[in-house]
Amino acid sequence: MSADTLKRAAAKLREHVEAATPGPWAAENVYRLLPGCRCLSCDEDEPYGKAIHEIDAVGEDASPTLKPGDADYIVLMHPPVALALADWLERYAQIWTTDQHSEYYADAPQALVVARAILREATDGVQ
Repeated sequence: MSADTLKRAAAKLREHVEAATPGPWAAENVYRLLPGCRCLSCDEDEPYGKAIHEIDAVGEDASPTLKPGDADYIVLMHPPVALALADWLERYAQIWTTDQHSEYYADAPQALVVARAILREATDGVQ
């Protein structure tokens, strides 16, 4: 198992958090006439947010590549979630480099699966 993989994934999360709007994030319907429009609001300076999924005025799906739940999912994975994941990955990286007999070691392979998913690396054959 690779502490380096965990550290790289944690660094990637932190890099993306630093580049993101800190929030608070919200997903909301801002157009009462278009109840299927979900907007992602990331900043108090932009209260109406950016449209993530839209239903046009005649009820047609105006964004067929996105689903109405996309905005809600994005909001769920706001910067504090990424920072918590980065902390968790770094803790396992330290475990692998210092004490592989730790009580946490049994869960360590799952941390590597998460790290590889973040890095978009193959997750089969966890080592």
